[in-house]
Amino acid sequence: MFSHCKSMLLLGIGASVALFGCDTAPDRPAGPESDLAEEAREVGEEIKEEARELGDRFQEAVSEQRARFDREFSDELDVLDRQIAALSEKLEEAGDDAREGLNESLATLETQRDALRAEWQGLKEASKDRWEQAKSELAQAMDDLEQKLSELSEDITR
Repeated sequence: MFSHCKSMLLLGIGASVALFGCDTAPDRPAGPESDLAEEAREVGEEIKEEARELGDRFQEAVSEQRARFDREFSDELDVLDRQIAALSEKLEEAGDDAREGLNESLATLETQRDALRAEWQGLKEASKDRWEQAKSELAQAMDDLEQKLSELSEDITR
């Protein structure tokens, strides 16, 4: 009985080989069509690689732009800190009447500067879209703060 099963199994395998063949090569036409298909595949791979490289260069440019903004903004905050410190010293030399109202203005500027610094620190982790929006908002807030500082400076020196 075992011999009979073995014979049937071998007969089934033989029939399958005869019907379906043993060819393991893919069914590709030979000739110009296969050359074109291969060339198209190679061009597709080249395009993918160029797209990856372009994406990498774009990311580098964005990173450089963020780093440059970060350095410039940090420098502006440093200048602002020095200006506020100088105004604070001038305010100490001012008379009591002038000092009272100007102290409040200076404290407001310091609070706004601190809030600006905190927002700038939070921007370092922002997504690309949020970073673009926040960058312009921070620049505007810095301009506003510098204007207020200039106005306070004029008030103190009067």
